[in-house]
Amino acid sequence: MDSRIIILIVAIAVVPLAVYGAAMTLDPSVDDGETHYDVPTPRYTEPGEVIEISLKGNITTGYDWVLADSDGLTLVSDEYIPDYTGEIPLCGSGGSHVFRFSCDSPGSYTLRFDYLRPWEDAPIDSEIVSVLVPDDSH
Repeated sequence: MDSRIIILIVAIAVVPLAVYGAAMTLDPSVDDGETHYDVPTPRYTEPGEVIEISLKGNITTGYDWVLADSDGLTLVSDEYIPDYTGEIPLCGSGGSHVFRFSCDSPGSYTLRFDYLRPWEDAPIDSEIVSVLVPDDSH
């Protein structure tokens, strides 16, 4: 068999597998079994203030941000606000899930939010927010 034909057959078989493998490693929905967190930049607020955390999302996909851990801060409200606010709803448009917390006591707090579908076990994304409330008595 001609060596050019063998090279062509190998290329036809290998290139699609390589492209598929590269696409799978770039797909953020592929769960590698590990949770990856960025180091959060602290948010500062005063005692008695309400802090607002806004996370971009799209509930039309079934995914939504949920509060996984509030670390002692009091949740005041949470709501989804669509980006499009015209008279006719725009199907498939994204928005933001806005969480508000009361920061009553001085301290360092860590909030964790998970982006998931309610019927699935694992989130496809997580956000960590560090909140620092200084002690005014010093």
